[in-house]
Amino acid sequence: FRRVLFRSVAGSLNLFGQKQNDENILAYKINATGRFADDYSAPSGNVGDSAHTSVTSGKVFNSGAQEFDASGIVGYKTQSGIYKFKYSHFGQKYFIAPKPGRREVELNIHTNNYDTLPAAPSQEIMHERAELSANIPTSLARYELSGVFQYNSRKEEGVKESEEDEIYKEEHGIKPEVKLDLLTFSLNAKAHHLPLGNLFGTIGVSTNVQMNSTLGQKAIIPNYDATNIAAFVYEEYKLLEHLRLTGGFRFDTRNLSVEKNEVDSLPPFSKQKLNYSAATGTAGISFQPIEEFAISFNYGNGWRSPTASELYTYGIDEGTVRFKIGNAALIPELSHNIDVTAKYNSRLLYAEFSVYQNSIQDYIYLQPTTLNISGFTTYQYTQTNATLKEIG
Repeated sequence: FRRVLFRSVAGSLNLFGQKQNDENILAYKINATGRFADDYSAPSGNVGDSAHTSVTSGKVFNSGAQEFDASGIVGYKTQSGIYKFKYSHFGQKYFIAPKPGRREVELNIHTNNYDTLPAAPSQEIMHERAELSANIPTSLARYELSGVFQYNSRKEEGVKESEEDEIYKEEHGIKPEVKLDLLTFSLNAKAHHLPLGNLFGTIGVSTNVQMNSTLGQKAIIPNYDATNIAAFVYEEYKLLEHLRLTGGFRFDTRNLSVEKNEVDSLPPFSKQKLNYSAATGTAGISFQPIEEFAISFNYGNGWRSPTASELYTYGIDEGTVRFKIGNAALIPELSHNIDVTAKYNSRLLYAEFSVYQNSIQDYIYLQPTTLNISGFTTYQYTQTNATLKEIG
């Protein structure tokens, strides 16, 4: 047991309320939280099983964190439907204790020289999300419509510098060590149709567009645009009083366009366009002979195409202390899953037994290698078959 000491300050603020007029209701809720943590302190001792890696008593250099989060929602309910606007902000900066003796080359904005300084890596992450949605009932169906905008920014630096120096660099166009900006636009539409005899379900379409910009001195991943379009239908049919059948079908298409690499920190490759598509489905049956007992069986298959990060990453991930290498030869994952569940629920007893198995073909994962780059163990994306099982 090792006692660790640190100073941390946190706080939060919540505001909410509503106004009702006849059958119309306007409601809102706002939340904000903040946290600051100083470098933590630890006693002297060895780390792990190695007697050669020791920690000196006192503060652990570059181990603090800062965070500020905020969210808000405004909802309006009328006879025609429910309309909502949601907004959220996530902002976090955390500092990563470096490997002893590690040093980084950094531009000194006061002397315009490059200095070799003790490494003090940090990651600054910001995520903004805004969503406008509507839930509209009609005589034929209940419609769910939504549009989402997201902005994600990730910045990494190798040494400590003041907030004033960071602002000065941004104002004068001096790039940070790593800077990734990702814009995402999503549109979704679902129609929950009214029962057609004993048949009821949902029909929907969705689209997702992403644009990634690599703005730092080191690229890690290239600039890319990705477009996803999907259409699906899911239906439930009441065959008998206690027997129901379910089934669904989905078709996805994904286009990934990667710009030609012109950054020295990435391996050379030309402009590429990758196209993926797949049809997936699910089917199930449930039987409930009495109110307290039910048993169900479901089968489904799934699909996931590799991301730009898995295909083209090349660089240090300070957050995981790894040098990651992508694999342009990756192909989409395919999965087949089976789920059997039996439940008994009465006033005196609840019991459940389930069997689940998911077999994934060409599962994508990070594998450690024997290669060492810049003092970091390297991990490369690769593929294998995998099986997940659960009984209980």
